[in-house]
Amino acid sequence: MLPTETEDSPSDLAKIVQSSKQTKQARVCGGADHRLLRSLANTGAEVMVTVPNSRLQHMAEFREEARLWVAANVAPFLPATMITHVLAGDDALSSSSGSPGDAHSLVPA
Repeated sequence: MLPTETEDSPSDLAKIVQSSKQTKQARVCGGADHRLLRSLANTGAEVMVTVPNSRLQHMAEFREEARLWVAANVAPFLPATMITHVLAGDDALSSSSGSPGDAHSLVPA
């Protein structure tokens, strides 16, 4: 199984994803790491980008903020990086993830 977090460089993660026979998926947690997204370009990996919990409530209140986040953190990497999903929150339902209000911001975000 491919780890979702690594201390390796972005290019090391791209090599792991390319060589993996189990999966060609990567999850970019804690926001869109631009170096990591560039390193996954043209690898054929399906990439899921996660909006940080800290941004959920603001995005839930202001739809334009969500559009701007996608324009800055997803659109510039398409189509070379195959971003298939944008996930709302790192771990918004976990009781240890910070603000209890995060879960209430998931649907509007």
